[in-house]
Amino acid sequence: MPGFAKHRDIWRIAGPVMLGNFSVPLVGVVDTAVVGHLSDARYLATVAFGAATVSLVFFLFGFLRMGTGGLVAQASGAGDADELGLVSYRALALGLLLGAVIALASPGIVAAAAWVSGTQGEVAALLPDYLYPRLLSAPAALANFVILGVLISLERAGLALLVQLLLNGCNVALDILLVTVLHWDVAGVAIASAVSEILACAAGVWVLRRALHQRSVQRPPLTVLRRAPGWPRLLLVNRDILIRSACIVGCFYTLPVLGARFGETTLAANGVLMNFFILVSYTLDGFAHAAEVQAGTAYGARDRKLLRERVQLGTAWSMATAVVISAVYAVLGPTALAALTDLPEVLQTAERYLPWLVVSPVLGALAFQMDGVYFGTTHTATLRNAMLLSCALYAGLLFLCVPAWQNHGLWFAFSAFMLSRGLFLLARYASIEQTLPANRAD
Repeated sequence: MPGFAKHRDIWRIAGPVMLGNFSVPLVGVVDTAVVGHLSDARYLATVAFGAATVSLVFFLFGFLRMGTGGLVAQASGAGDADELGLVSYRALALGLLLGAVIALASPGIVAAAAWVSGTQGEVAALLPDYLYPRLLSAPAALANFVILGVLISLERAGLALLVQLLLNGCNVALDILLVTVLHWDVAGVAIASAVSEILACAAGVWVLRRALHQRSVQRPPLTVLRRAPGWPRLLLVNRDILIRSACIVGCFYTLPVLGARFGETTLAANGVLMNFFILVSYTLDGFAHAAEVQAGTAYGARDRKLLRERVQLGTAWSMATAVVISAVYAVLGPTALAALTDLPEVLQTAERYLPWLVVSPVLGALAFQMDGVYFGTTHTATLRNAMLLSCALYAGLLFLCVPAWQNHGLWFAFSAFMLSRGLFLLARYASIEQTLPANRAD
């Protein structure tokens, strides 16, 4: 039974996270469906570009979940209720503050997005209708990052799932009401997302306070939150993760940018394949969250043996799942591609590059898993440095391989980027254990 309990503990965290992640694409599908049935394609174009812009801005602040999660897991593992409360409420305050900055900067972001899009006429005119409501809800959106990070790190992934389902469920219902019934078009889609973020934030704060109270955590007074000790570590951890996130955005952005050089058909085919890669990331991200929590609690407890056991077991589950996904893509890949597009030239091109998708789960599994380990132990400087090395390798391979192999070269470079991230972090893993006292068995 003890052996079974170890596996159960991983899935108790990973399972709800996966379910919550899978609910995210549903929102995109509903957004596309309600707008895609309107009278003009400009509505769909506006929502597509606006959503990508908001996702990019918010993704850069994903460190609020990842960095906070590691610090919370360590405080939980050490049994330090005071530190647990300070980290959680400080991160929540930081999220609200940064969200307010985004909201205040929304006119500049809207102007920049319109310039980058290069759109003219009615699409450019509609873009502010979408962006302003979404950006003004940034304080709630960033606070939700913190709430989810804390709940998952407290091993209350089921509560995190409920908050995520509330957000996505409200979004779907409001999409239908505001767009289909009230005909608010682009503004309706944006308002639906903004209101859903705010409602989820309100519910999440209530759930978070109850979860912390069960750990004997009392809300600290504002004077304690303003004290300098504790803030530098939180900010340094988040700085490193911000750099890492910016690198990921840049590397992923090269796929559509460079893919466009090979024509619209190749660009569309790459887009179809990346949809399936995103599903891979949603799945393996569940194990990354489990690794963050379990590695963080073991690290906070200063238990080297427990840390090693949890890292090994979690990595085994992540790699096994990746092999299964690769096998499914190898067998059902052509059928899955046909479900997304019936354009013969796009389908034929996507099938040509399908082998890169098939191997992507296995090549990327270690990167996802080690990310979680480094988040949980807050060795974020190493995480940042490994990302910079992988980006340098990626840039070099793009320079050498894309001119020679064109789109195959692009996918080769991207695959090497994902593999190198995991290998670089694995090579430095021993340095994490060395910061802990050796167990007697060691």
